Amino acid sequence: MLVTALADHLNVDVPDLPIAVTAPEWMEQKATIDGVFAVAYGAYTHLSPVPFITGAPELVDLLTNKVEGVTGGKVALGDDPVQVAKDIEAHINSKRKAMGLS
Repeated sequence: MLVTALADHLNVDVPDLPIAVTAPEWMEQKATIDGVFAVAYGAYTHLSPVPFITGAPELVDLLTNKVEGVTGGKVALGDDPVQVAKDIEAHINSKRKAMGLS
């Protein structure tokens, strides 16, 4: 994958890269699985509309909070495109700063 090659070239882990994945209007449940894969890979991942996981509070907590300590990835849930864009920008800027790119 491109992000792996980039991380290898920069000698960092994927979660350290200033990247984000977003599925702003996913049309099928398979997109949720793709999002979970991106999180497992270490990417900050936005999904909207909010997938059908909110009925499982422990799963929501795992994907939006705890998994970051395991894989470096994180699910960002949100339907407000302006707020989502701000959150993604803040994430990317934070990673850029940590890499000395800002």
